[in-house]
Amino acid sequence: MDDLLNHFIRFTRERLNVEVTEENRDAPVGTLGLDSLEFIEYLTSLEDEFGTTLDLDALSSDPTLNEVYRLILAARHSGATP
Repeated sequence: MDDLLNHFIRFTRERLNVEVTEENRDAPVGTLGLDSLEFIEYLTSLEDEFGTTLDLDALSSDPTLNEVYRLILAARHSGATP
């Protein structure tokens, strides 16, 4: 795993107080017990932590953690900042 992915996993584990595994990274975020407000707060904290602006329109209605991570990668690649 690369450093950015490790940081994302560590941050997500601490922020959401959930264990992040390969299996649940492919499960919808809703299965982690987040309501919609908690999810928006999580995304906002990701933007702050990773110094990016995430394209929320690119997310499905119930994205997986892997989809959220790919969104971070795309934002960093494009240089999108808050």
